[in-house]
Amino acid sequence: KISKFQNTMAEKTLILYTNDGTPYGRPVKILLETTKVPFNISVVNVREGEGQKPEYLKISPVGKIPAIVDSDGFALAESVSIMKYICDAKNLEDSWYPKDLKKRSLLNAYLDFF
Repeated sequence: KISKFQNTMAEKTLILYTNDGTPYGRPVKILLETTKVPFNISVVNVREGEGQKPEYLKISPVGKIPAIVDSDGFALAESVSIMKYICDAKNLEDSWYPKDLKKRSLLNAYLDFF
C-alpha cells in the first residue's frame, strides 16, 4: 500500500499538502491556481494526527501545513517560503516576486513580518 505522503515516480506535478481548515494553505493554492502551475492536493487531517505520521514528518519536519513536494522530490513547508520557492522554481513573472534584489528585499520585509 502506498502512503498518501509517499511521492511516487508517476507523480509529475507539485503536491500541495493542506486542508480547508488552515488559512495558511489558501495563499499557496491561490498562487498555484492563478499562475496555472500544475499541482495536486493531498489533504492532511491534522486533527486525526496525520501531521505527526513519520511519512509526513519527512515532508514537514515539524508536522505543519501547508507543505509541498515538487515533481523532483524537493519538500518544503511554511506558506511564505513555499510561495517564494514557487515563484523562483516555476519562473513566474517578475510581478509575482521581483528578481531585482532591492525590490525583492522590500517585499520580503512585508512577507516575513507575518
